[in-house]
Parts: sequence; structure tokens; C-alpha cells
Amino acid sequence: MSPVDPLPESAPFALLGVIDRVGDAAMAIITPGERTAVFRVESVLRAPAALPDLTGAEVTVELRTLTKVGERMVLLADGWMYGESVAVREVAR
Repeated sequence: MSPVDPLPESAPFALLGVIDRVGDAAMAIITPGERTAVFRVESVLRAPAALPDLTGAEVTVELRTLTKVGERMVLLADGWMYGESVAVREVAR
């Protein structure tokens, strides 16, 4: 078993989607930078039960590594901020 195997279970968010905008944020409280992006959720694989369904939503992601618009991925993330939208911090993709 590799050290990465337990990682998916440790992240509260597992979201399938696409990067819509880089250097932007879906929440006004977040100052965008090169490692922030707006991620459009196509499917929720795992999320905290207390949240509404995020399918179709735009969430702000604080990226671990740079990415480009149009990149489709399964994003594993920790919760960061909750308000008019959701913001998460990438754990892996």
C-alpha cells in the first residue's frame, strides 16, 4: 500500500469538476491570487452532510500547485470558508 492510499478518505471534500477561472474567487471576502481558482462542480463525490448539494456550484479553491482554465479533475480538499459560496483548500487531485 502506498502512502497516498489513505489520502482520499482523509479529505472531507471530493469533487469532480473543471477549473473555470484562475486568479479569481467566487467569494468576495477572498483576495484572489495566482493560487486561487474558481472550480465548477460537476458531481459531488463526498462533502459534509450539513452543506447543500454543490452540484453546478462555483467554489473557490486555494490550489497546492498551479493549474489552467479548462482542467478537469477530481479535487480532494479541506473546507476553508463558508458563506455566499464555499471555499476549499486543495489536498490532492
